[in-house]
Amino acid sequence: MVPADARTKDRHASWNSRIPASTIASADRSQFVHTYFLWKTNRDATGYHGYIDRGDGTIRTAYYVAPASSPPTHRRDTLWHWHTDLADARNETCYTGNSHVKPMIQVVDDNGAFRGWVGVEVSLNETTPAGAYDDDIGVFRITS
Repeated sequence: MVPADARTKDRHASWNSRIPASTIASADRSQFVHTYFLWKTNRDATGYHGYIDRGDGTIRTAYYVAPASSPPTHRRDTLWHWHTDLADARNETCYTGNSHVKPMIQVVDDNGAFRGWVGVEVSLNETTPAGAYDDDIGVFRITS
């Protein structure tokens, strides 16, 4: 049973408990695990079939994190990412082709410590013959 004082005290981080960029930059990113669940499709002789793609870990990807608005007074951030081999193929350090843009919320524990992010991805495809069947729609977390 939870003590009465614990039930009445709101110990959750408030919406405006933003963790500053300097704290995020100094976080031990080696402790973060990127977990995602994406709605995907396969095609065979009978057509397209949906499934959930799940993954954990790290890949050869460059990430750029920025606040969702300026000046931020909330925990919203935005994540851009691109695969480094695409930038390498263009002799670029920052890929200038299509990147994935994902809205995220900072995860802040009850003690006010930064623990990572949770977010969504909706990257709609308009360039391949498969069209919407090549869309990336899903949820993810990057947390310690």
